[in-house]
Amino acid sequence: MLRIALLFGSVLSLAACGASGVPASGVPASGVPASGLPAAVGVIDMGTAVQQTLAGQAARVRVMRSFAARQRELDERHRALAEMRTRLDARGGPMAQAVGSTPTYAEVIAYAEELQALQRDHATYQQQLQREERALAGELVGRLRRIADRLAAERGVIVVFDVDGYAAPGVRRLDLTNELIERYDAEYPASTQ
Repeated sequence: MLRIALLFGSVLSLAACGASGVPASGVPASGVPASGLPAAVGVIDMGTAVQQTLAGQAARVRVMRSFAARQRELDERHRALAEMRTRLDARGGPMAQAVGSTPTYAEVIAYAEELQALQRDHATYQQQLQREERALAGELVGRLRRIADRLAAERGVIVVFDVDGYAAPGVRRLDLTNELIERYDAEYPASTQ
């Protein structure tokens, strides 16, 4: 799952403002902005946002379609390899040994080589699939960040973290994920993707 820490209101400027007590976001060190509401730490599950926006769902479908033929090929090779293993195992039991039909060294080596090739090809497939998914998600994440930035400003949030981010004790934690997804889908309808 994609995990991205989003820092709005610049954590660096929060740390750098120690003497004045007022960070660049305009929220005083007391944690109570001018609006009178207590400061909040916003939380966004960016992985969920990417997956649940209409654009994210459409991108996932496009990726899966483009890799479907390769997945079918790997599945077929896996099935054939499983059948080969079953035949070799059947010929390697005690009854097969009694009648002299045990697998040959060449058959066992051929199986092992095909197994290694399939494992290597599967790993390559997974890497290519992940690269393609990341590439498609890149633009989506950029748009989500811009919307999250506006959302944070509107809601008086001083810092927004991905769901695994740190939240200071005594500071409200505000989950903005669902609102971010709704706004993204409203601003970027799936038909325009």
